[in-house]
Amino acid sequence: MDVKKGFSLKKYGKSLGWIVLVAAVGGGVAFFSAEKKKEAPVVQADRAYLVKTFVLLRPGDTFRREYPGTVQASNQVDLSFRVSGPLVELPVTEGKSVAKGDLVAAIDSRDFNNSLNEATSALDNAKKQLEAMKKGARQEDVAVAQANLASTQAKLSEAKANYERFKQLLSEEAISEAEFDRYRTTYNVAQSAVSAAQQDLKKAQTGARPEDIQAMEAQIRGLEAKRKAAADALEDTRLLAPFDGTVTNKYVDNFQDVSAKQSIVRLQDLGELEIRIYVPEQDISRADSAAGAVRVTARFDAIPNQEFPLHLKEWGTQPDNRTQTYPVTFTMPHTAQVGSILPGMAASVEVRAVMGTPVGGGSFMVPVEAVVTDPENPIQGIVWVVDEKSMTVHSRKVSLGAYSDGEVVVAGLFDGGERIVAAGGDILHEGDKVRLFQSRESGSDQ
Repeated sequence: MDVKKGFSLKKYGKSLGWIVLVAAVGGGVAFFSAEKKKEAPVVQADRAYLVKTFVLLRPGDTFRREYPGTVQASNQVDLSFRVSGPLVELPVTEGKSVAKGDLVAAIDSRDFNNSLNEATSALDNAKKQLEAMKKGARQEDVAVAQANLASTQAKLSEAKANYERFKQLLSEEAISEAEFDRYRTTYNVAQSAVSAAQQDLKKAQTGARPEDIQAMEAQIRGLEAKRKAAADALEDTRLLAPFDGTVTNKYVDNFQDVSAKQSIVRLQDLGELEIRIYVPEQDISRADSAAGAVRVTARFDAIPNQEFPLHLKEWGTQPDNRTQTYPVTFTMPHTAQVGSILPGMAASVEVRAVMGTPVGGGSFMVPVEAVVTDPENPIQGIVWVVDEKSMTVHSRKVSLGAYSDGEVVVAGLFDGGERIVAAGGDILHEGDKVRLFQSRESGSDQ
């Protein structure tokens, strides 16, 4: 959800003006007809149309409206482990307060300790090998390599002599080819042994090759990563509170085997409560209608006859696809006075504001659906005014102005406080009787 944040109550005149202009509250399903109206039939005296209406508020009138809301914690999270294993500690209970860093639960850590010890040992051994490779072999190792080279060279001399002698005998046909092959193989093996002994002596004298050292360094980096992973896994066997809060739900019992990412407890920050309401699309479009500060309060059934001031936290800019309403969130401190109010409870949010001067002085913003085409002058419109004494409707011609966000500016012989049909004017006729759609909204549509 895209949100805008950080506005104080003082700024509601700009930020929540959408709540206060009721020129089109209630909407409707009629349309702004471009066709000429048919001739009015005879009014049926026994028929009364059920209509939604709105009141043209005068400058200085107080607008009041209520929205149903839901209480929620300002911060809420389901805590879980990153590793699996049997629980050995679960000191919290539902309703218990915890401070940031307190132990919430712990998993048996023995296997994780063993893994860390093994990783540490392998890393230490690899580091020692690398150190020896960089220093080169000890003097005694060089001596051993020299002795080994001398021994292989002696064997090579003997094998070479036998090879030459039996090669001569083969040329004289004194021995068979198979017998000679045995001495030839021995001679080749002796040559390879001398070559290997020479390489061992060179390595002992000069140290390991650069590529061998690089390979060992890479191995050490891998072992360091394994050790860190083992240390992190061991640390993850302890589940700590990320903030001060209250345990509202406990999903497991102690000594139970739990899996990674399985919810263990729910922790809520009740230091500050949030109340979320959903505002109709028509109200959002009236962002600059209030003449001054807007007062927003909440009431709760659990605390009758008391109001609590709210402060704007954020409002959504993306409407719900089904209801076309926008989420708006307010905050209030969770003091001792409202200690019985908990997340999930219902609230009634009331908005009060003083109306500003209508658009253009004698003009008003009304929903397009409230206007039908004047059959005598297509560039003008007609709205239906309700006579609340006789509960009949009478047409009023208006001039049309600018259009914006589903509303149009109208000017005519209006008096603030008149009740206008919000939608469905295309089926009404002069003198029709109407019944008002009853609404919970005060000072708005009915």
